[in-house]
Amino acid sequence: MPDDLAEPLRTTQRAPRSCLPCTSRKVKCDKASPCLRCIRRGDVDKCVRETVIVRGEVTRGRDLADTPTYEYLMRENERLRNALSAQTSAHHTANPPLLEPRKPQSLLECHDVLEEMVFGPTQRPKSINRMSSWVDITSCCPNREASEQLIAYDKKWNSWVHFALEYPKFEEEHSKFMLALETGTLLADCDPAWLCLYFSVVTAALLMMDDDEACRILPGQDHPRVLRDWYESALFCMYRADFMRVAQIRIVQAVAVLGMCFYNFGDSELSRHLWGCAIRTAQTLGLDGSRGSDVPNEMSQEAQHRLWWTLVICEWLAVPYHVPQVDEGDFNVPLPSLDRKHDLPGGIQPVQYHIFMARTSIVYHRFRSALREGSRPVAEVVRLADDELAEVINTLPEHLQPDGGKHKKIQDLEVELPWIKWQRFDISLVLLHHRMRINRALQKEWTASPEQYEWARTVCIRSAMDIIWITHNWDQPAAMRRQWALSLHIFVAAIFLLRESRRAFPSLGVDFNDEVKLAIGYLDEVKSRNAIADRASDILCHYIKHTDNPMP
Repeated sequence: MPDDLAEPLRTTQRAPRSCLPCTSRKVKCDKASPCLRCIRRGDVDKCVRETVIVRGEVTRGRDLADTPTYEYLMRENERLRNALSAQTSAHHTANPPLLEPRKPQSLLECHDVLEEMVFGPTQRPKSINRMSSWVDITSCCPNREASEQLIAYDKKWNSWVHFALEYPKFEEEHSKFMLALETGTLLADCDPAWLCLYFSVVTAALLMMDDDEACRILPGQDHPRVLRDWYESALFCMYRADFMRVAQIRIVQAVAVLGMCFYNFGDSELSRHLWGCAIRTAQTLGLDGSRGSDVPNEMSQEAQHRLWWTLVICEWLAVPYHVPQVDEGDFNVPLPSLDRKHDLPGGIQPVQYHIFMARTSIVYHRFRSALREGSRPVAEVVRLADDELAEVINTLPEHLQPDGGKHKKIQDLEVELPWIKWQRFDISLVLLHHRMRINRALQKEWTASPEQYEWARTVCIRSAMDIIWITHNWDQPAAMRRQWALSLHIFVAAIFLLRESRRAFPSLGVDFNDEVKLAIGYLDEVKSRNAIADRASDILCHYIKHTDNPMP
């Protein structure tokens, strides 16, 4: 029997709803069962209401009809907890993981071992004469006249490839540098990061220059030796700038320029490492748009946008393919834009080439990302990417269209602006190369089901043949086509045609040996200053001569 019944029950008109502990303490009770005060004191079991006599009946105060009791709430909480636990367990088992594992890189497209051999560890510079001191570098530094002509060449032919420099600002910096040397300043006292950029620029200029022009600028000199010295000087200054510890935009600029040179000198591994460093440094400096207006002041905002896109373009179009360091969601930088203040005749601007390369890299990056995710059939991904490339072609300005050279007004412009033709030819090769790479993702499928996927094989064969014939019929001197990417395009095309010749039945009469020999001819013309071309020519010659040898 409760303690309150030990004393005589009192008679009242209404049973009190306040609990006995609160009543005895003369504190306000919230009249819940149990009340909040008793819960806080830990006296839930003592929280009872007074028993009284109302109208002759013994009773206690009751809760309102819609107010649940404490015991009821405890039971309901336990029931809901058990139900939720069972539901969560079933949901966890039935639903897929947050992120599906992506396909292994080796399955992303039809893998070609011979392409990797071009960049493999056996490829090494034939001769190394490393710069080891400022005295060595001073001895090979060009004079003012030669240096100015090399800078002028970069402005005309290379600047719209790397977009690492802002003219005329760099010309002004160069003039101050030469004046400082002429007044007795030592190279050791100059900014090593800027020197790294300078030697990168003159290296790329001499590397891509026609032999006759090189002899005019640097008469009587051993140009391959000069090239090696300047290239090593750029690397020497880069290390002296402590680029791994100090983020400097000059180093990012220098790596962007050296991107034209690394593979020519056989430095494949160095290229990959330094390109990764350049991207991370650019992110640290805010070139990816992550720091708003808090960015370096050495370049204008538009120049920084163009430099960033150079890094992204080469990262997304990298060969051999690797998973990129940056994705589309990792930066907030608009595409390079036109500058209407510097329109050339016909509204032409060199940056239109850069815009094309950026858009092509986006298409190819999305294609590779879709393959890795594997949520769509490969054939669907290939067709979508091919359509997007076609859209890029359709939006090219007239002077960059593949057939733009047929028009008289474009031909007249090419006399005044000879780099237009180079841009147009290179754009055609880039489009054909990536169209072949995209459709080649179905190589296993067309081998298994020739009729169903013959369209993809036809696109690849046509693209490969066009790459070789365009290169063969290009009237630009071979010495001005030493870019490693051009050599890679023609090598990939030739290897593909060689494989298709060997796969085909003899009765079909499929023979691409003539095209392969044309490819070898071009590679031999440029291989003296292009390690990629040198290695590619050796590989093709080997399999042309040894037709019985199986191709890996």
